[in-house]
Amino acid sequence: MKKLLVLVLAFDVGLTVQAQVTNLSNQHMDFRLQYDAAATGSNRLNVILGYDPGQRVTNTQAYIVANTNAQLTVPGNPNFAFLGSPGAPIWILPQSQNVTLPYLGISAADIPNGVFTDPMDLELVSVEGPGNFFAWSVSGAGNPPNIKFIATNGIVSTQFNKATPFIGSHEHNNWAFSTNGLYRVTFRANGRFLGDTTNTIGRDVAWSFQILPLRPWENWVATNWLPATASSTNGPAADPDSDQIVNVLEYAFGNNPNTALYTNAPAVTFVTASGTNYGALRYVHATNATDLTFDVRASSVLGGTSASITNVSSTVTNGTTESITVRDTISQDAATNRFYELKVKLNYP
Repeated sequence: MKKLLVLVLAFDVGLTVQAQVTNLSNQHMDFRLQYDAAATGSNRLNVILGYDPGQRVTNTQAYIVANTNAQLTVPGNPNFAFLGSPGAPIWILPQSQNVTLPYLGISAADIPNGVFTDPMDLELVSVEGPGNFFAWSVSGAGNPPNIKFIATNGIVSTQFNKATPFIGSHEHNNWAFSTNGLYRVTFRANGRFLGDTTNTIGRDVAWSFQILPLRPWENWVATNWLPATASSTNGPAADPDSDQIVNVLEYAFGNNPNTALYTNAPAVTFVTASGTNYGALRYVHATNATDLTFDVRASSVLGGTSASITNVSSTVTNGTTESITVRDTISQDAATNRFYELKVKLNYP
């Protein structure tokens, strides 16, 4: 009887340099609120990043990068309980300048006098990343923290969601993350025009932080997309090049996620073991994608119960990829129909 071998792809969600990107790792820099009188709607208020000496960038042009020496521990002082359990790791960009870390502030010095009611608002809109995000200032030794921002599990606190810089001034804060990784933090500037009774809401502007070390998946994302790219484009389940291969599979197979090419796709093949022929699945694995789990499964009914198969018949290394062939446990002669499935799971917080 003719045997049917079918491949099914599945995934679980748990290199091209596109433009010049600036990594800001030890500069004095500020989120600068800006007003454009010629614009309309939310575009009238913007947030850019200015850094010494006299440079300014938009959110797609720069990463704010904290090296591993940013890692500290949550203090035992109960005033800092909002950061987590005492002794837990915490990564901090400090309020006082450390020449080895970003020295990050908030500035309303670009806002003209006589246009808005003092102070302005810098509102925290959302946080995407593997951990929690905080910002606070301390006015002196022994004083309790003035908490500006708290976002836990991606949820922004309605009590701690804004800073209020005065027009013409700038301030510095402690900025903290509960784990290392790649973060996308979205702010917007708000202000009330003189004579108005409600605030004018600025446009949402996302900024990217690299809290080192990055995980393999995060390195791949940072390599293939500009800073502040939304998860709808660079997320594991996204398919920005519309080739029907989602990003987590492009990552797994060593493909370029921004080029629509069906390359390194798994394929059904046959292998011979001890004189017996077996159906098999061959797939390509990018060797630097170490945070993935591959599960080859087989079943006799499409969509039916499947079982993992683990008989690796060959592994061939080709530069940055490996070609792995996994054979079935049921021989070609004993099978009527066989369906193969490759499941790829991203092990990411």
